[in-house]
Amino acid sequence: MEEVGRIELPLGAVTGEMLVQSEAHALPIGSTLKGGVFYWQPGPGFLGEYTMRFERPDGTKIPVRVHIVPKRYSIQ
Repeated sequence: MEEVGRIELPLGAVTGEMLVQSEAHALPIGSTLKGGVFYWQPGPGFLGEYTMRFERPDGTKIPVRVHIVPKRYSIQ
């Protein structure tokens, strides 16, 4: 996705965490997990790859990798 974009992933998850060097941390700033849907609108400066793991009520774990690239502006 492009920097300062927005994602909405219907995962059916009840919990989630961000993985940094295989260690669990809170989900990133600007994100929400509500009603099983993961929303994230990263602010400026969030670039690169972010790995997260979500868990459904039945214990199923869902890995998610988000790759953020610089925003491209077109000149009209």
